Amino acid sequence: MDTLTTTDLDLRTHSQILHTEIAVLRRTLIEVNAWPEAGDMLLDLMPLSRWDSLPVSESDFSWLPKVVEHALSGKDIGEQYPAIFQKLLTNDKLRQTFLSQLVIKKDGNILLQ
Repeated sequence: MDTLTTTDLDLRTHSQILHTEIAVLRRTLIEVNAWPEAGDMLLDLMPLSRWDSLPVSESDFSWLPKVVEHALSGKDIGEQYPAIFQKLLTNDKLRQTFLSQLVIKKDGNILLQ
């Protein structure tokens, strides 16, 4: 029987965390009708292409409020912001920041109604 090394376990754990975070992103965007039409196809390609985390710039973070607004209005953010959408799939920090802003804005909108 093969034994798993610490590196194998770390990779498996990271993969499980990534899968969970992507599922949260997908579910959240579906709830606001902003999941891209091609989103599931991109997810299917991720394991095959071994996407690495793309470099994220301060500009990407400065775009997030606008992307959040468009997501909450039901726009296809994958179509309007393809580079940022790909980075949301591959970059933990950008994805977590986006989801936090989306939830805060969504909850704030609910309170205002």
